Amino acid sequence: MHPNQQSAYLGLTYNSEKLQQFVQGAKNSKANCSNYSDAELEQAVKVAAIFDNNAFVIHRSISRSHSKVEEGVFIQLTRINHSCRPNTAHHWDEQAQEAMIYASVDIRADEELTISFVDLLQGRDKRQQRLQQRYGFACTCVACDLSTDFGVKSMQERAKMERLDDLRLAPGAIKSLVSVEYYTKLLALVKEEGLVGWHEGRL
Repeated sequence: MHPNQQSAYLGLTYNSEKLQQFVQGAKNSKANCSNYSDAELEQAVKVAAIFDNNAFVIHRSISRSHSKVEEGVFIQLTRINHSCRPNTAHHWDEQAQEAMIYASVDIRADEELTISFVDLLQGRDKRQQRLQQRYGFACTCVACDLSTDFGVKSMQERAKMERLDDLRLAPGAIKSLVSVEYYTKLLALVKEEGLVGWHEGRL
């Protein structure tokens, strides 16, 4: 990695609580890292914490025998802030070997670009819990602000989406019947909530 890239990477954010967990884990296993100084271990732990906080999924494959997830950190993409009602989405271009970002709605010239870090079909409480545990912050976006009518309505609509997802995943669900009902209702809710181009977030 080029020194400029290293500097940019080490300047990315990380969850301080998770960093402490990583540090403690490294100290507990130091018997297996006897060739490294404390400073080297701390640097390695910081690199891991930054990756944990900033990685995007670029490929996911699931089979009966195993699941595989490939992740990467993209300096520019990872600096885009989170929103539970994002105005952009991203995908991995396998041919170009690049992470691509695109507008999912019309964006004003003075409007901040936002992206989702979490599954947007989850209810407000689950999204907040995920963001706090993984990234160390509480979301205050328009979809999470319960002091507004929009925020309250969004919480209700996402709860409907979450119940539909639970129905789809329920043991013994008749997939052929669930799929039609699930996707018809879900697409209507997604459109109403303004989640054009929604996806499952970073991870």
